[in-house]
Amino acid sequence: MLGLKEMRTKSKEDLVKQSLKLREKLANLRKDLLVNDVKENSQIRKVRKDIARIETLLKENELSENKGDKS
Repeated sequence: MLGLKEMRTKSKEDLVKQSLKLREKLANLRKDLLVNDVKENSQIRKVRKDIARIETLLKENELSENKGDKS
């Protein structure tokens, strides 16, 4: 998992790719949870938080781009 500082240095495309990978991982973890194959339930929470961080950074970038366009 990436830290927030590392996430801030990534490009928008890299963040989107990372978000898609994490969403796929989350789906796999949820599937494993259904078949009782998850060794650490905390992984689901960590992945969800990482997805939220990335989505927040993408939204911040979008807002800053829009703010720059209006000036």
